[in-house]
Order: sequence, then structure tokens, then C-alpha cells
Amino acid sequence: MRNIIFYIWIFVCYMVGGGCSDFLEEYSRDQVYASSCKDLDEALIGNGYMESRGDGKAPGFNDLYYGYLFALDDDAEEHVAMGWGSHNPSFIPQVRNTATWQKNPYLQTNTGEDSEDKTVEKLYAHIAYVNTIMSTLDEFPNDPIEDRKRILGECQFLRAAYYLMLSNLYGWAYDVKNNGADLSVPLKTTEWIVEDKFSRATVGEVYRVIERDLIGACANLRGVEQKNFYRTNQLAARTLLSRVYLYMERYDEVITQCDSALNMGLQMLDLNNFFYDTEWLDERDYLYMASNPEIVFTMGYATVQDYVTPATNDYGNTSLVYSASQSLIDEYRVDAEVLDLRFRCYFERHWINSDRFGVVKNYSYEQYWEYPVVFDSFLIRTVEIYLNKAEAQAMKGDLAGAIATLQPLFDTRYAPGMQPKLSSSSEKELVNFIRSERRRELCFEGHRWPDLRRYAVNTKYPLETTIRHMVYETENGEYAGYYLLKPYGTDNGWIMPFGSKEISYSEGVLENPDRPERPNEDPNFRRE
Repeated sequence: MRNIIFYIWIFVCYMVGGGCSDFLEEYSRDQVYASSCKDLDEALIGNGYMESRGDGKAPGFNDLYYGYLFALDDDAEEHVAMGWGSHNPSFIPQVRNTATWQKNPYLQTNTGEDSEDKTVEKLYAHIAYVNTIMSTLDEFPNDPIEDRKRILGECQFLRAAYYLMLSNLYGWAYDVKNNGADLSVPLKTTEWIVEDKFSRATVGEVYRVIERDLIGACANLRGVEQKNFYRTNQLAARTLLSRVYLYMERYDEVITQCDSALNMGLQMLDLNNFFYDTEWLDERDYLYMASNPEIVFTMGYATVQDYVTPATNDYGNTSLVYSASQSLIDEYRVDAEVLDLRFRCYFERHWINSDRFGVVKNYSYEQYWEYPVVFDSFLIRTVEIYLNKAEAQAMKGDLAGAIATLQPLFDTRYAPGMQPKLSSSSEKELVNFIRSERRRELCFEGHRWPDLRRYAVNTKYPLETTIRHMVYETENGEYAGYYLLKPYGTDNGWIMPFGSKEISYSEGVLENPDRPERPNEDPNFRRE
């Protein structure tokens, strides 16, 4: 069989079409020589999936996938104790303008340099590989159809996952009231270079591609058994599809996908058997263990582990650059008659400042001396199925059904006899409880920012959220004021802008919403 040679062109080349000669030299070095589906499979592993590190070293901040995501929402906040640990000098200046939703969120506060946001480049590069692999599968009709379907299904899942993340970072939320007419991100689903410069597609157009891809992934991955959770499968595809339908308020389809997933026989980790009460890290349990039966799929990097881990002597030279926000911690302390086990299992007090908490749900002692085996850049766990279905049921008015769906969470996340009592809840109260439950369970896994955006445009129970982020001097840890993100729809800080590189390459075709220069809101703070 003849060799197939295909070239991978990254996003910026797509956007400038025929005028991309300057970019070809820089970005078209990668070639894939394929003579069989096995070669395509290797290309998929190496370039279709997110990168991860296997050398025991954490990546630099600029190398992360959307490393700033956890700092955008209301689950995290800067820590008052600056100046200790190896991450502080480099991390805070790079993320401060992003975490305070500034006009140019990529500007480094210590140097004034425009930090390169590699998220766009990296995700569109993966999409380019996936597009090309998908288009090349037909060149090998004599290879087993099972292999071709599996590779196609994995490609469909990955492309959908990347566009969903891109849309929820650089585009507006899906608004049912206008059928997704707001602007999202450029859309490219073929391998061909075209002359047209790419502008923003609508949210509806992007979500239709995501839905189509995930439906195809569910079909093509049916019956496929992957060797590990680094390769996607049908369960991951159905979970992600149920999430997409939840964002689109298509609740019947959410329930259908969740039921299909539940029929596969899901497992939950029982936190009643979770051991945490020890000073020795190698003796306690962690959520992000390779043995956790909830982990369906993971890829990327472990962002939160590097920057929101509590500082203790045992944790090494990492201070608490960011901590869990007080509003998140308060979510676990609602009722004296309810004992939420996640608080003690997912968080630990800072060893110097005892009123702050670091996140250990994303941590593992078995991963300490080497880079983690479970990543929060992109993670799917079985628990999301229960949360997605329960929310859809509650939104449809099936309160008894929603409560029954939540029972596996109550049994594994709360102490016996100290579970939430919801039988007398109204529909709105139950919806609010499920939203809080989702926050408590899925915090620091990339869900909170998209959730706050979709809650804001929800047709039945819209939720307005103002986020307040305090900041501190990196030299001495002293309070330095705070910044506000006003409710969605009134503030363009809810959408990340494309970087100057992408805007320049598109010659103005790709436009950003106008973001304000955001001032320090504290009238009592005065910088000397």
C-alpha cells in the first residue's frame, strides 16, 4: 500500500488562508507518514490527545492548557502569604491580570510583557491533527473496520472536547433564548487550507458540530475496551454529550445519555472509607489515584496540583499561591446535621495560615516524586453522570426522580445518618441544591467557569453572579485591594479574548469584545 503523507497546519495558518507563507516555515514542520491505521493510531496518541509530562517535571505556566482557568471563577483566591516557595515569583505575575479580568489578561504584571496564550495554538493544532487523521482513514479500506471505527470515534470525541473548551473560554455561553446566536470561535472541520480568513462562528454552529461529533463517537466507540483511562471510550463520550445537552437545556436528551451511561454499570468511590487523618502523606488516601474507579478519562496537565496545594513541610517547597475561596469552603458547612465528607477529603489547612485551605483532591502521594498520573486539564468522572441527570430531572419538575438519582452521591459523599434531607424542597430549592452539589463535587476540575456562565442565561432559573478577587503584594503578602467581575451579560470579562498574535494573523477579521480597564475597587487601598 502506498504511503500517505499529510501535513498538519495550525490554527493561525487556517485563519490567514493563502497568505500564510510566513507561518509555513515556523509551524508546518510536523509531518505524519501513514501506511496503515496503526500509523494513524500512533499519530492520534502523539498529536491528537493533549500532551502530558512523563519526565517527573511540571510544565511551565505558558506551556499549560488554559492554566489560568481555575483562577477565573469564584472557587479560588489569591493567598495572603506570598514570598515562600518556588512558584510564587513566576506564577502570580503571569496569572494576576487574567484572574482580575483585565483588558489584556495576558500582560505580565512584573515585566509588562505580553505573555503568549498558547491555549488557542495548542488546541487548534490538536484539532488540525484530528481533522487530517479523520480524512485519511478512508485510504486504508483493507484495515480492520473495528480499528477504523475506533480511531474515528476517538477523533470525534477529541474534536468535540476541544471545541467545547474553546467555546466556553473564548466564546459566549449557549443561550437558548436566541438559539445560540452569540459569537463563539472559528470553526474548522476539514484538513484543507482555504483562502478565506476565519472569523467567529456562532455558538449554535459550534455546538452543532460538537453534538454531531459526540453522537458519532458514541456509535463508533460502542463496545471498545481501552487499556487505560488515557484513551477515550463510549462512557466518556456519553458523559460529555450529556454535559453538552445540559448546557443547551435539552433535558430529555441529558437523561437519555445519562441512562445509557448508567446501564454500563458505574462505580463510585466511597469517602466513608477514605483515610485522611494522618500527618504522613504516604498513609492517606487521595481522590486522584489511578485505582479510583470513578475516573473514566483524563488527559493534559495537573495545573491545580502545582498552584493550589497546601504548604506543608511534607509537600516540599510549594507554598499556597492560591487557596480555595471562602465561599467554596462555606458550601461544605451548611447544616450541623449534615456531614459532607468531601471537606476533609478534598482540602487541607495551610500549615502557616490556618484559616486558608489548599486543595488535595487533585493531589496524590504516589504522584509526588513523579508527575501525576491523573490530570485536571481534562477529566471525566462517573459522578458527573448523576449530577447531570439529577439537574435535568429537577429542571423538568421530576423532584422525586432527581432525589433518587442523587442517592449514590449521598451514600458515598456524606456520613451515614447525616445526609441531606430534600423531600420537602421546592423545584427551585432542589435546583439550587444540585448546583451547589455540583460545585462541591467538581470544584477545580474545569466545570465552575462554564457552569456560572450557563446559569446566567438559564431560561428557568437564571443566576446572577458577581465575583470578587482580592490580591496581595508578592513581596510581603500584604493586602493590595480587590477587583470585581460584574454579572454575565453586563461585563465582557466573562469571555477570554484571543491574543494579539491571533488578531494580527487574521488581519482584523477575528475581533474581540471590548474589555474594560478594570480598576482596583478598594477605596482604602493606596499603593505607596
